[in-house]
Amino acid sequence: MFHANMRSAIEGARTLAQRDDLSRTIWQAHAAETVTDTEA
Repeated sequence: MFHANMRSAIEGARTLAQRDDLSRTIWQAHAAETVTDTEA
């Protein structure tokens, strides 16, 4: 679910700031072991 939501959000991101926020969210999820290396 996280993966599909993030993919959609990334595709919809229009600014560098939005992409930066999404990147931060992905790596925070990775650090929390919510997503795998491959998913991140």
